[in-house]
Amino acid sequence: MSGGIRQAAGPTHARLQRILANLPVLQQLAAGAPQREVQHQLQNSLAVHQYALQQLQEAITLLSKREDQWLELLQRADIDRERELELFRKSQTDEFLYTLELARGRALTISANIQQIEQTLRELSSVPPLTDHERGG
Repeated sequence: MSGGIRQAAGPTHARLQRILANLPVLQQLAAGAPQREVQHQLQNSLAVHQYALQQLQEAITLLSKREDQWLELLQRADIDRERELELFRKSQTDEFLYTLELARGRALTISANIQQIEQTLRELSSVPPLTDHERGG
């Protein structure tokens, strides 16, 4: 019975795995780089992180719906409960439920990165750029 759920989840599972494999990482800023360049790098990084989070959340939502469908199926009386429970347990370790939990954790990390980037941008915005004279030029 769960074959249809697993089949419907397949493309989303594959998409989520691709997203997870290509998530951005928080880059260290170059020491001594001009403020405008740093702000530009941070704005680009922010956009990349926001896009990745959006993609991740969309895939998580779709895969979560499949998980909910499976849990609803397990509540039905007209199924081979032992077989379906075994398939469900197997999926928790090596299929889409494992990937789903991994993605949920990574979404939290990406959200934290976004907050850190936004905080750094706010701090940079409150500091006026150095003049040539102040830089020693």
